[in-house]
Amino acid sequence: MENNIIDFPVQTEKLKVSENKVFEGSKYKQGVDVKDIAKLVRKDIKNLIEKKIIPTGKYSVKIDRYAGGRSLDVTINEFDATVYSTEAETHFLNQGTWDNFNQSNGLSAQTYSATALKTLEEIENVLKSYTRDASDSQVDYFNVNFYSNVSFGDCRDAEVKNLKSIFNSKGE
Repeated sequence: MENNIIDFPVQTEKLKVSENKVFEGSKYKQGVDVKDIAKLVRKDIKNLIEKKIIPTGKYSVKIDRYAGGRSLDVTINEFDATVYSTEAETHFLNQGTWDNFNQSNGLSAQTYSATALKTLEEIENVLKSYTRDASDSQVDYFNVNFYSNVSFGDCRDAEVKNLKSIFNSKGE
């Protein structure tokens, strides 16, 4: 059986694609519980921080089990870098809101900073390395070992609070 390779935005992880279109990450092992995968993901995130690939911070790795499967979610609650791009912050400081940000700056405007985007990609890459996906969306058939999501949590709220206080002090 011949394997093809598919590139994803972060070049360090490539998924193997078999003839029957099953995607497997380089660290995927059959039968490993999502709880154990979460432990491995935590170690991989610590390794990325130690190698200074992503900023230090508080990264929460949580699992959920439900009738349709299971999920592994990473939330960044503290982030020792700027979350929002300069143009997004400037828009907020001028308008006092995120409303119409993309309409004002074009749809290509980046809400997140380059460091924030790189961090999201690196963590998504870690999750992909443990993924197995035999889904076929054309026939509405989903078969993954876990669903995943990476997002900013409390650190984003803290940054918005800081921007709001700067905006409000401009009016005084």
